Amino acid sequence: MFDTVTRRQDEVRARTLVGPRVTEALLRKSFAREELERLSPRNPSPPREQLDALLGDERFKPRATFTDSPTARAVITRPYQVMDGHAFIPKPDRHLHVLGPPYTDVWMSQRVSGEVATIQNLTANRQTGNLGYFMGSADGATSAGAGVWTEFVPTRDTQAQTRAYAPFNYQYDLRSQYGYTAHGHGGFGILVLSWNRDGTGRAKDLDHRYRTWADGTGWWDHHTNPSDPSPDDDNAYLYGHEAPYFNVRADRIYRVCFWAFGSGDSGGGYFGNAVSVSVLNAAIRFVVIGEQ
Repeated sequence: MFDTVTRRQDEVRARTLVGPRVTEALLRKSFAREELERLSPRNPSPPREQLDALLGDERFKPRATFTDSPTARAVITRPYQVMDGHAFIPKPDRHLHVLGPPYTDVWMSQRVSGEVATIQNLTANRQTGNLGYFMGSADGATSAGAGVWTEFVPTRDTQAQTRAYAPFNYQYDLRSQYGYTAHGHGGFGILVLSWNRDGTGRAKDLDHRYRTWADGTGWWDHHTNPSDPSPDDDNAYLYGHEAPYFNVRADRIYRVCFWAFGSGDSGGGYFGNAVSVSVLNAAIRFVVIGEQ
């Protein structure tokens, strides 16, 4: 069963994946040891700053570190056509907030359960906007999320849309045996919170999220990302995945989180176990807030 994996092992190991290899316990437990080993990250990453995502009493700190460019224009000219569940034809935005790193704050969360499961290289870096994770399980379950926060104050009472230039790449490998199942998915979201300038009246204005991939296996199935053994890449929040416009007020402060998420699970029992492995790396290069 492992002939194909063995033949291409040297070629696959030449890929660059950030972070340490998956734990030896996971490799020993897995019936697909070679597959997990080839997908596990090889190069240790430097320590990452891990901050609390609580709003606290921080004051608004405006940032605008990017000027208009062809890339920025490509991002700001992709209006979403739905607002509050109703058809909406937006006019060209009258005002733009262009924001970039260092971002205001970061957020990270992870959960691991089961016989053998691990999460490595969960990353959210406010200085660069980099997000990412590596997760694997062999008879277990994993879930993780990572995001960066930025803030803005509207110029007037209007509607606004949050956008970003966010390239990313991902890989996954799901393998079953003896009917034990494996599942995995990954995606992106935008969360918008707001409060009055005196810190009162906190509210959630937007919770937009979508999956970039979702897959599962059973029996003796083996599924991977389309470009395996290489990663697949794309840009987040574009091509039908734009966030909708939402109402904003000039007397409130708005905090926006651009985040990535993923989860995986794999069954196991007397005859062995299934395997679920995935890795995602993204970068929030800059953010555009468009006001109508």
